[in-house]
Amino acid sequence: MNFMKNNYLKVLTPIIFAVVIVTASLIYILSHRNTEAEVGMNYASLDGVNGDSDFQNYWDTDGWYDLAAVEDGYYYMNFDQMLLFLNLETNDVIPVCAKPECNHKSSGCNAFFGDGEALRSIYYYRGYIYYFGLSNGMAQLCRMDKSGTTRESIAELMPNDGVDSIRAVFQDEYAFIYDGAGLTDEQETTKSIIKVSLTAGNKKTVYEVKGKGISITNVKCFGDKIFFTVREADSISNEAMSVHSRGLFSYSCSNDVIEEVSRQNINDYYVVDGAMYYFVTGEGLYKIDIGSDVSQKIWEPTDKCDMCSVSSDGKYIYLNNHKYCYYLWELYGFSENRYIVLDKDGKVINEILCPDALALYFGDDRYLFYKSMYDAEGLMYMKKDDIETGGDWKQVFE
Repeated sequence: MNFMKNNYLKVLTPIIFAVVIVTASLIYILSHRNTEAEVGMNYASLDGVNGDSDFQNYWDTDGWYDLAAVEDGYYYMNFDQMLLFLNLETNDVIPVCAKPECNHKSSGCNAFFGDGEALRSIYYYRGYIYYFGLSNGMAQLCRMDKSGTTRESIAELMPNDGVDSIRAVFQDEYAFIYDGAGLTDEQETTKSIIKVSLTAGNKKTVYEVKGKGISITNVKCFGDKIFFTVREADSISNEAMSVHSRGLFSYSCSNDVIEEVSRQNINDYYVVDGAMYYFVTGEGLYKIDIGSDVSQKIWEPTDKCDMCSVSSDGKYIYLNNHKYCYYLWELYGFSENRYIVLDKDGKVINEILCPDALALYFGDDRYLFYKSMYDAEGLMYMKKDDIETGGDWKQVFE
């Protein structure tokens, strides 16, 4: 167990460890100590939601965002802050730089984002790569073309000293920006979702919440609505943590209205084919057909999968238990990291182990991904053609 933990810490920087992994463990504790009475779904708030989106909701929205899908491959920001293009069909790994005779080894390379120039999160939306640049202690929403030739700043966002906790969701001609950190804050802070015009750079705060140890997480776009969860820590000490969930909310982009969807202890959710799938920690996976006022549990949790993130590739529903395994490190370490593949009625199709996973990404309809903790560039992938039987994990950077 100590061997695994030491290797894990060597791969992660202290900043990423503090923000991503510690936050994840706190989330689990938070969700298991919710003393408020649970309330069911506000079914009317889901009317008209069909799951359509130009944005890539299928990645783990409460996890890392250094991998983005494009039509013919994937963009990946590695630990050296180098933007790479991966074509897994041809096994090509190419720096995103069109400069002639560039050796791709210096800061003059268009693919290089190091030296405090940007965070590691990247997004692909409507033909452009979006990322968060850094300038004079401020994060900026930036955009570049697919070849990496041109870069531009769209809007200044918020103070940031290099902590990769800012996230984005895209809908129509807007980006919705939020900072997913905050559960360890001992002072009262304000967390916001900021709407930014991709054409004019205008900004507007569409949601704001105040509290100690508070965080906005799991932000996704389906149709006209932006969904998100709010989590809050009641107390944090070296010995114990007490936290609760404020529930699942939505923002209507057309009506500029915030609605409370549920006060249940929802860890994550996904909308596909006219249904919302949501995981209540300690209870399991539920399904609601949009337009119905009845929800049903379709999958029971296990002792190793009591808290799961949720995604879909359109054909199957996917769960992963990465945060749960981290919280139970002394019991499981990372040996029980796994993806659970379900059909849309909750039948288990396959369970795929990822015993050395540093991060589990989910994926699109082509590949499943995770990052190995034993190699800083140990990005693993599995083709989904044989996902029903498991297939084989392959490493991108061999």
